[in-house]
Amino acid sequence: MDFMVLISGMSTLEQVFFGSAVVGGALFMIRLVLQFAGAVDVDLDAGADVAVDASPDIGSSDISFKLLSLEGITAFLTMFGLIGLAISKTTNAGPAMAFIGGFAAGLAAMWLIGKVFQSMVGLQSVGTMDLKNAVGQQGTVYLTIDPKEGGKVEVSVQDRLQVFEAVIRSDEALETGTPVKVVEVRGATLVVEKAS
Repeated sequence: MDFMVLISGMSTLEQVFFGSAVVGGALFMIRLVLQFAGAVDVDLDAGADVAVDASPDIGSSDISFKLLSLEGITAFLTMFGLIGLAISKTTNAGPAMAFIGGFAAGLAAMWLIGKVFQSMVGLQSVGTMDLKNAVGQQGTVYLTIDPKEGGKVEVSVQDRLQVFEAVIRSDEALETGTPVKVVEVRGATLVVEKAS
């Protein structure tokens, strides 16, 4: 079937639905191909490019920034066109119901895309470790801690098990494998005591 015959057989509203689906789908495919080729960088912290606010207080951010992204707009256009055209062609609902159905499907797609990117932001982590988070954590002596020279301990900080320089306040050495608790941080060195 010729493309022009297909288009000419549609009503004006059906042509709008068809055009929206084609434009939205084409923009999505172009962006997807460019992303795989490395020409488009996906930055989850960007405000205009990606529809999420990276701050933990998602409720206070403006909903328009979450929804009005390139991904959100292409999802809206594609779903608006496909669902609107499907309702128009397969039911006797009329143009108003086809438009409302397509619009609702487009909004649902935008909302879903916003949620997907919001969950992806939650997967990001900051690479810097704050040693203050080690205070109160338990670990084990990695290398014997001598009261005068210090030693090393293995402690989980920010969900990462690492080995740190350590000193103790007591005069008694702590042997390898002894359970310890971090009580203070001095620069890059942990002050530990024997765990009870």
